[in-house]
Amino acid sequence: MSKNINLSNAKKNKNDEFFTRLTDIEKELMHYKEMFVGKTIYCNCDDPVKSNFVQWFYMRFNILHLKRIIVTAYNSVGCGLYWDSYFATVDPKSIDISKEIEKDVRKLNGDGDFRSDECIDLLKQADIVVTNPPFSLFRDYVNVLMDNNKDFLILGNMNAIICKEVFPYIKDNRIGLGYLNGAKSFITPDGVEQKFGNIFWYTTLPIDKHNDELVLFRKYTPEEYPKYDNYDAINVDKTCDIPYDYDGKIGVPISFIEKYNPNQFDIIDQLRPIVNGVVKYQRIIIKNKYK
Repeated sequence: MSKNINLSNAKKNKNDEFFTRLTDIEKELMHYKEMFVGKTIYCNCDDPVKSNFVQWFYMRFNILHLKRIIVTAYNSVGCGLYWDSYFATVDPKSIDISKEIEKDVRKLNGDGDFRSDECIDLLKQADIVVTNPPFSLFRDYVNVLMDNNKDFLILGNMNAIICKEVFPYIKDNRIGLGYLNGAKSFITPDGVEQKFGNIFWYTTLPIDKHNDELVLFRKYTPEEYPKYDNYDAINVDKTCDIPYDYDGKIGVPISFIEKYNPNQFDIIDQLRPIVNGVVKYQRIIIKNKYK
């Protein structure tokens, strides 16, 4: 509960500056190395010197034969920061990568907001965006990337799945969850570790695990799977309890997306359901394609 409270407070207070740990970045990004080869990577919510996303790509610039790395950071009191491998000297073998990057950091004309014309122009030059965007602006952030048809790998709260700005992309299989459950903690600018709950990787890139079929073993009975008062679907509280023999609509928890295989299920809708007069937490409505 305290982890989720930390996230809610961060959103409420617009306290969005958290640095992702290098170990968490490595665990996820290692699955996409072949997709990064020869590409232009844009980290558009990252302090060039402090960001571990920038460090990760910088260290692998030659190994991945990256075409380019672009980095921009927002600054609320002045010009934003800008680093670009087009004008910088990239030395992955440097003893102190932060100092190597720092000497080539420039200032943007504007504040570095990812929605600014200046940053959108850079976005259009990129192939894949990889970063940890501001928690409070996640929905706006996703819309900017999707409007510009950019592939991405980003961190966000699981509840973003049911946001009206994000859910349609989930439903249409244009956005999915990554390989791992994301980061469990982040580092504040003061160097303090801050724990969060339900942070996941969101991506438009193809994920092998999305082809894994969910094994179903529970048999449907009306007693165990009551219908909603306000929607023609049965209720399932745990993904593992989805009945194998039901051919109608099924309401599942949003965590179902971790196991979602678009070849096995259709995503139909989402709602806040009512069962026997009791309002339950948000559900995703699915249908088994095999029935």
